[in-house]
Amino acid sequence: MTVIRIPQSVTSARAVRLSEEVLDGSRPLFIPKHVSYKNALSVSLVTQSVITWGVHPADGGLVTDIDLDDSRAAQDLARNTPLLAAFALATSVQTLDGVDITERAKALSRFTLTEWAADIPQLAQGITVGTDRAVMAVDHEPSVIRPRGIYPRPHLDEESRPLYAGRPWKDALELRGRRPLGHRVLGISGQNPEGWGDNYSATGSALGMLLFELLQNTDIHARRTVYGNPLPRSVRLLHVRGFSQERSVLVRSDPADTTLMNFYANAPAVAGNERLRFLVISVLDSGPGLAATLLRRENYTAPTSPTHELEYFLRALRMTSSGSTREPMRGLGLRRVQTFLTALGGFARIRSGRFEVQRNFASAPYQGPESDDRKWWGGVGAPTAKEKLAGTAFTLLIPVPPSAAADVLWRAAADGG
Repeated sequence: MTVIRIPQSVTSARAVRLSEEVLDGSRPLFIPKHVSYKNALSVSLVTQSVITWGVHPADGGLVTDIDLDDSRAAQDLARNTPLLAAFALATSVQTLDGVDITERAKALSRFTLTEWAADIPQLAQGITVGTDRAVMAVDHEPSVIRPRGIYPRPHLDEESRPLYAGRPWKDALELRGRRPLGHRVLGISGQNPEGWGDNYSATGSALGMLLFELLQNTDIHARRTVYGNPLPRSVRLLHVRGFSQERSVLVRSDPADTTLMNFYANAPAVAGNERLRFLVISVLDSGPGLAATLLRRENYTAPTSPTHELEYFLRALRMTSSGSTREPMRGLGLRRVQTFLTALGGFARIRSGRFEVQRNFASAPYQGPESDDRKWWGGVGAPTAKEKLAGTAFTLLIPVPPSAAADVLWRAAADGG
């Protein structure tokens, strides 16, 4: 049987082809221990494709070249988010020579998830933070259901919000002896807080509020089927990557994606030069998806057509929320997320089910409840149906530092809270 192969260097086009190949979950999947990406946003699509392969009813085996006897095997696995997801979901794992290593691979996966992919470390903690970190919850593995990086408390309730977003910087340091998640995620950018003043605290708080909304959403809606039954295999994860590049390179990186290219063309540069610095933040899950959750609420078992699915997908983006954790669709109202992305001058790409939309919040800011969906695809043409992928992937591109003043970010945080 032909093996699906992820190359060591992934282009945007290869990432798209992979999303089409993984629909046959019976085919083996090869993922090398080291993978690089020509487009920083491709990590999310590749990971969502691997998740789709992993939750497919037909069991295809995972093939990898990772050396389980290497002392750096856990670090290599933690830095390769698609491979980490595959280890958590695959029912069998083998080497390139066909040797079955399933039990040892599962043991390595549990160790990595506990020791290397359970939290986002903070600067000055004695740990090399690096520019690429992931935290993953595996709902079918009792020992790694609630990693500390996502669950600072046993339950992801409103009392967890300060542990994500904190308060002003001087108070944030007092939160259980560790900085809030938003500040630790900001540390992945490689930027030193000295010289930022209040902007560092405000940016970290806005990021924390945004992440709380998205990760609480996965906790409420993505661990079970639309009928309320636990998913047999389920992962939810946060991936953060910092990168910098010359503007002239980025604006030519994916000519077909005019929305993204326009975002790069107008993004704020570092220290007045033409080098841009970003955080790429992805929140993924293997749940039913945005449209399916809403459709079930209105007693549909499945969309009647792609147009029907798109209607409910876009409705989920427009929903508002009372903020009550008892609200049945709590979290699917993405008003808060869009408010923070507008304040941060960010870019968002969302893939759920058969559809993908994206938006440049710097040029198309969110200003309250919207009836015009065209802001989500640049007003060019409605999204077309793609191959159906499992779950939902939010991929966010945040300029570092953002162009907004600290008071703008604090107002967004106050509105969002």
